[in-house]
Amino acid sequence: MHRKEDDIIHILSIATGARGKINGKEVFGILVDIDSIRNVSAPDIQTFANSLENKLESLRQSNKEKFFSCLTKEAIQEMGPTYE
Repeated sequence: MHRKEDDIIHILSIATGARGKINGKEVFGILVDIDSIRNVSAPDIQTFANSLENKLESLRQSNKEKFFSCLTKEAIQEMGPTYE
């Protein structure tokens, strides 16, 4: 499935029956993959290069928001995230 928001297209893929290990414990569930693509138009390469860092960061943030909105708080806690 895909969703267009402004100049970003998010492509969501879901696979059931996924198996893996977290901290040596076998887990089963759903695999969620989100690809985010930004449509870019720039009059020249210099304009493109000057805006690249900000555009990439906003694309990364948008992708992150989409991904974490697919997860419950319990799912996130079960994965045992660590923050530095």
